[in-house]
Amino acid sequence: GSAINAFASEVVAIGGGISKAAEFFLPSCVTQAKRVAVPSLWKNTRVQTAERLEDAALIGALALAREALGK
Repeated sequence: GSAINAFASEVVAIGGGISKAAEFFLPSCVTQAKRVAVPSLWKNTRVQTAERLEDAALIGALALAREALGK
């Protein structure tokens, strides 16, 4: 919730090894995030496991670099 408030993220992707256990923790994380997030920001946010787990860190770094370069 706090990260959603700070970054107004459209997608919060859970990656890495922990995402393999998402079925055990993701529902409660979503409930907590919804409770803490600003409602107008929450309604535009999706929480999910990363689709390409093996490349998640690289793809995220690339996205940040592109944003920093204005592309």
